[in-house]
Amino acid sequence: MTTLDTTQNVLALAGLRQFLLQPRSAQTLELLLLGEIGGLESIEVEDQDRPRPVIKFRLRDKKDRAVICKCNPAGFSLLRLIIVCGQSVFVDHANGRPYIKVFGRKTKSAGTVFARLLVGAEAEEDYTYKNRDTLDLTFGNIAFRCNNIRTASGTVEYYSDIVLAATGAPGELFPGEPEAKVRAASVLLEAARERAAEEREEAATA
Repeated sequence: MTTLDTTQNVLALAGLRQFLLQPRSAQTLELLLLGEIGGLESIEVEDQDRPRPVIKFRLRDKKDRAVICKCNPAGFSLLRLIIVCGQSVFVDHANGRPYIKVFGRKTKSAGTVFARLLVGAEAEEDYTYKNRDTLDLTFGNIAFRCNNIRTASGTVEYYSDIVLAATGAPGELFPGEPEAKVRAASVLLEAARERAAEEREEAATA
């Protein structure tokens, strides 16, 4: 990680901490826009004054093509947490459709579909996109589809990968021994998951 990358990650993490750890009534979405990290580009907030705002951003696929992605605030905060902890976020195509993916569990793995982490998918659960836009990761668009034995891992395993990655993060981001780094990252992960659970429930009852 270059000095510039570290500086941007420090800025992003400061905003992320403030956003996640203060009461929701006091959260300001602009805190999630601090720092240019992980290839997230052209970030903007839509419907900011509505009950369920949307954060729109661009990512580039392996052919350097920019694609437009959408998340609710909780999803975007989780995406940024994954990046500052040292994991990658990228766009991968499968069956002719683009997906936002995060770290793979094996060296040759094509990564994990980020939508599964957002909805807290259990092993053998599969999800679909109501409007068929696989880059629209707002909670109202992701719905349970069926049981699928190919999805062998539940998201609890992936959550642990996020915080364990923080052990390799620079001290400017997560100071202290590896155990302290993991604890600090775990606090943020739990806050992001709680916010995601609230937003999923709101979308389900809308």
